[in-house]
Amino acid sequence: MRKLALLMFVLAIGCGKKKDDAPAQTASGSAPASDKAPDKAPDKTPDKPAAAPVKDPTKLPGTWHIDGRPEVVWTFNADGTVHIKTSVTEYDGKYTLDGTKLTIEAKDTKTKVYEVAEMSDATLALTDTEYSDTTKWVH
Repeated sequence: MRKLALLMFVLAIGCGKKKDDAPAQTASGSAPASDKAPDKAPDKTPDKPAAAPVKDPTKLPGTWHIDGRPEVVWTFNADGTVHIKTSVTEYDGKYTLDGTKLTIEAKDTKTKVYEVAEMSDATLALTDTEYSDTTKWVH
């Protein structure tokens, strides 16, 4: 008898739900069709990440140095050539900018690929795809 009384008490209070939170019921005592779980889950394709914006290649040509390290200088020319100068070496190469991917090929060195994180008239931020570190360059 006590179990029946407890069960009726639980049903009366709605298992902790407020009266306003309980779904409406039809005359048959079941929830309306809109409150029922769908028979089949809707087809949902996973969200694709937004395509990276194409960087304006006209902003790349010019002389850039690492912010705070003026001895490291890269000069990009409009013809696709690049001159790289550091405190210990100097060499020439070629570059391509495809969307946000900057590839630099220099003689006697391996090809380097960078992701262009930012490109403006005054700032160039490149992420080294091999090491995942970003370097800020300025004009």
